[in-house]
Formats: sequence, C-alpha cells, structure tokens
Amino acid sequence: MASALLRQSVVITGASTGIGAACALHLDAMGFQVFAGVRRREDGAALKARGSQRLLPVRLDVTDEVSIAQAAALVKEAVGEEGIAGLVNNAGIAVAGPLEVLPIPELRKQFEVNVIGAVAVTQAFLPLVRIGRGRIVNMGSIAGRATMPFLGPYSMSKFALEAMTTALRLELDTWGSRCRSSSQAQLPRQFGRNRPRPPICSRRRQNMNRCRSMLNILPAFAGRSTRPHSGQFLPMPWLRQWRMP
Repeated sequence: MASALLRQSVVITGASTGIGAACALHLDAMGFQVFAGVRRREDGAALKARGSQRLLPVRLDVTDEVSIAQAAALVKEAVGEEGIAGLVNNAGIAVAGPLEVLPIPELRKQFEVNVIGAVAVTQAFLPLVRIGRGRIVNMGSIAGRATMPFLGPYSMSKFALEAMTTALRLELDTWGSRCRSSSQAQLPRQFGRNRPRPPICSRRRQNMNRCRSMLNILPAFAGRSTRPHSGQFLPMPWLRQWRMP
C-alpha cells in the first residue's frame, strides 16, 4: 500500500501538536508525502524527528498572506504536475468568554484563524488539489453543531467553517474534487438516548449551575500569558469586569 501512495502528497495546517501532528504522522506512516504546516522552526524539527523522510515541515501561518503564498509555492515546486491528494485545514484557536463583554478584537482573531485562514489556505492550494483530483478536509468540531455558554466565539467560527465546507463541496463537485468536514469528540448516537430526562425546571437549574461553575473557572485564565495559536486559552484580563448575578 505504501508504494502505491508514495507519490501522493498531503498538506496539513496546524501540525505542530495535537490533532494536526497526529494526522501528519499517521499519513506519513501510510506512505504519503506530508507537508506539515508549522509556525515555528523548532516545532517543525521536533515533528520531523518523529517521522520519516516523507514528512516535510513547512513554515505556514494561516493569518499571514505572504507565509501562505510562500508555502504554496514551495509545495508546488516539490510536487510538480502531480498536484496534491489532500489539504487538511486543521489550524485553529479557541477564544472563550461571555459574548456580553468579549472584546471585538478577540472575536476577529477567532474568525481570522479558524475561518478566514482556512479560506485563504484553500484558495492558495486549491489549484494543486484540482490537479491531483484530491480532497479538502476541514477540521470541524462538535461545537459547530451545538453551542455551549462561554464558548460562543469558538462555536460561531466552527458553524461558519461548516457552511464554508458545504459551499466548497457544492462548488467543487463539477471538477471531481471533494470537500468534507471532520468533527472530533462526537458522542455515539446511542449515548444517553434511554436516560430519563429531568423536568424542565430541573434542567434550567442544572444549566444555571453549569454556567456558575464555568464562571468560577474562567477568571483563572484572566491575564494568563500564552503563545498565540497554541491551542490554549488566550489572555482574558477583560473577564474581571464581568460577573454573573
């Protein structure tokens, strides 16, 4: 099987850690040539050390048009007329907090990475996908199908990504290219189906208690300094001004 896939290439964004790194290593083990998008050179070196010679880290920041163009040019030069078998839009961040006081720049950052970035990368690599008659996989989330309190920004971006995926699927069908969304951490359909549901007033109290519990947790992240796009919570000092009655 590996020999049959040896000439097929895949591009993955956000491959430094987590799901992106796991996808890159898995496809590498299957025999694909993998172009793993990373933002830092040291992350690329660490990932490369875990893979084979087919795994090639590529500097790629999905919010930087120059970075995207350079990555697309590098991949095009490497694959030539073969094109690529797949593009995995995995890069993403999670902005959490109550929408009532969420700073608009934080909301823009959420969409810039999770939605605009995915569109920009797709536009850059779509010619190679079309040549290779490959497919595009957008890494969705259960949050793109159901919304929870304080995860509104993240959920909004994932709902938007689902809409983008559907539009691309319809637009690309004529050319034989496919576009799909992969949602992680979905529960089995049978889970909880036979569990007795509490009365409506009880469910409301449970939801309120969940909100209060989340409120107690979120301020712990306020002011935390984290590396952007690391998949961790971003600094949220503005949470201090919001209190739940």
